[in-house]
Amino acid sequence: MLFSSKSSSCEPCVSYNSCNSDIEKNIPNLLKWTINGMFQGKGGYVLDVIYIGCTNYEGRKLLVFKGKYSKSAFILKKELDPHFVESNKLMIARFRPTKEGYDLARAICEIL
Repeated sequence: MLFSSKSSSCEPCVSYNSCNSDIEKNIPNLLKWTINGMFQGKGGYVLDVIYIGCTNYEGRKLLVFKGKYSKSAFILKKELDPHFVESNKLMIARFRPTKEGYDLARAICEIL
């Protein structure tokens, strides 16, 4: 796991798993996800999200957002889109769930 207790300011804490029709295995289902880890930097945060049923990188995506993490905002969120769309203005980057991807995501959060 890329997020250890040293680098993460919270434990995996949010998930949403809605029943939905079958989708292609390589496309994330925006209604079936869980947060595997989180890192809060100076001006942004990284979420390690697992999209249940997605097969690319075992469904994992590293998403970078501006601002401070709010657990309550994600508890209320049913859809979590890993794509750059107009309704997702806080997400500023996405990386492969590798050590290099995590390091880059964390660096961005520290310089924001």
